[in-house]
Order: sequence, then structure tokens, then C-alpha cells
Amino acid sequence: MREITEEDFNSYGNYTVESFHLLFRGEKIGISKFYISEKIKYKYIFLSLIEVTRSERKKGHGNAFIKQLLIFADTNKLMIILTPSSFFGVEKHKLIKWYQKHGFILNEGINKRDDVLQEMYRNSINE
Repeated sequence: MREITEEDFNSYGNYTVESFHLLFRGEKIGISKFYISEKIKYKYIFLSLIEVTRSERKKGHGNAFIKQLLIFADTNKLMIILTPSSFFGVEKHKLIKWYQKHGFILNEGINKRDDVLQEMYRNSINE
């Protein structure tokens, strides 16, 4: 998986939008889509999708992608927000555990942020 850089993004008004085809050995194994907000009080990445084809799951592709996204977010001091969904066939509680393994926090209880509408977030380590 290659490094994510600013050259990867296309600007659309208030957001920079990127869709990545996740490739492994030249074959498409999934897709990811996220948005970067630049014109509000807090800069953030809204991660809307990481989908890896069923046959390629459990092989580390999602982990490789999220690690690159975390490096990009930390380098650029961006929070990542998301709401896990079982829409693509992975149980929501498994997705929550997976995101927590990568430093995401459930937006509830003592960790509740009123400025974050999504169910999970991860602050940049460089904030």
C-alpha cells in the first residue's frame, strides 16, 4: 500500500474528497472514501467507507490502509471521525473493536464531544 499524500486529493467547495481503490499486487481488492473538511472550526477527516472484498478480508489490507490514513492525519493534525456500519457485511461490534485497536474512541460518556456528530473519533497525536 502506498503512502497517502496531499496530491491524492480533489477539492470540492468546503471539502476535499478522495476515493481510493485498494490494490494488492495490481488487483482491486476494495475501496475507501473519505472527506477532509477545511473550512470549519476543526479540521477533520470524515471516513465514510473502507470496504475490502470478502475474498481479501483478514489479510491485513484494511490495516495497511488505516495505518497510512493515520499517518496522513497525524502529519496534518487532523481528527478522524466515523460511524461504523454493518451495511457491507461486517458486524458493527467487530468494526468498533477494530477501530478501537487503531486508537479510535466511542463518542459517548466521558469521551463525548459535542462538536463531533459521528459515533467514533480519533484525535491527531500531533494536536
